[in-house]
Amino acid sequence: MRALAVAASLLAAAGGWLVYSTRHMPRDLAPFFPTPMAIVHEMLDLAATGPGDVVYDLGSGDGRIVIVAAEKYGARGVGVEFDPAVAQMAIDDVQKRGLGDKVQIIIGDALKTDVSPATVVTIYLLPESMPMLRPMLDTSLRPGTRVVSHNAEMPKWKAVRTETMNDGTGRMHTLYLYEIGKQY
Repeated sequence: MRALAVAASLLAAAGGWLVYSTRHMPRDLAPFFPTPMAIVHEMLDLAATGPGDVVYDLGSGDGRIVIVAAEKYGARGVGVEFDPAVAQMAIDDVQKRGLGDKVQIIIGDALKTDVSPATVVTIYLLPESMPMLRPMLDTSLRPGTRVVSHNAEMPKWKAVRTETMNDGTGRMHTLYLYEIGKQY
């Protein structure tokens, strides 16, 4: 009986430590599920991405959106990914492609990242993550900044354009284009 009480106390103490130690870790806003390449191009086209743009991809995964933004559109890119192992894939790909001067990958919390330099923001997160993101975008982004969300609407924002398309495999995707200053 005493051994059981000791084990329960240790388990409770460990549980308390786990809660305390993870309290400041970023929230998982979405699992790593790469955006199909056809959709990557459509998102950047929808935002009218060009050489003068700074593209921030929140939940950037393997960095494909910011890499394509740099390679095809001439934009600069910043990917924000909280999972270090997934972010490292992006960092390695950026280095392999020689894009270190145009693309930066940040290992961190998208909800706490300064996105104020962005002219384009791309998002592929869970729908339940969008309400958490909206206040930060509302206060950080300048008028005219384009926000493209993949398969999840931004609550209380009005899209200036919505597109639904097939990715070539039969799966349908909906993209929402918002413009700061016109989102309400």
